[in-house]
Amino acid sequence: MPVTVDLTEDMVTTAVRAFILAVVPDPPVEVVQGQANKVPSPMPPDYLVFWPIWRGRLATNEDSGASTDPAPTTRTMKQSTQADIQLDLHGPRGADLAQIIATLWRDPFACEFFDAWVDPGTNAPISLQPLFCDDGHQMPFIDENKQYEDRWTLSLSMQINPVVSTTQQYADTVAIGLIEVDATYPPEPVAP
Repeated sequence: MPVTVDLTEDMVTTAVRAFILAVVPDPPVEVVQGQANKVPSPMPPDYLVFWPIWRGRLATNEDSGASTDPAPTTRTMKQSTQADIQLDLHGPRGADLAQIIATLWRDPFACEFFDAWVDPGTNAPISLQPLFCDDGHQMPFIDENKQYEDRWTLSLSMQINPVVSTTQQYADTVAIGLIEVDATYPPEPVAP
């Protein structure tokens, strides 16, 4: 059995993107993931680029195993992790959008959103809850024409609990017997 993880980066970024699209006001804002080479910036006057920027351990692993008959069995390790995503909000409404997202991320509204979220790829809930976010701040952005554009940035921090699964050997019965060691494995003679 290959080693698997039940909560992938794609699942996390899809959920965060859905949250952003649910809270930004009309007209629609295009929301794209960063680090896509040779892709032009979106055309709307307002758009948002998000970047997964950090993951850090929050606790020691929680290990568990499920025995099956016959072997092998599955062993799971859950790691509580802080995951941070940076948002770059481009356009004249960047400050307002940063204010909306930061306010709702720090509110039970975001917790309730992710409690109800179902991953479209697996039709299963995901283990993601907002922790905190920094305050938005204006950062210079120079476009391909060497022109300054409006850009606000903020970082969203969340707790995710990915579970890594692998196989583990086990024994449910043990045969114990006695053997005469010297008779079964005679000692080698010692040279004088």
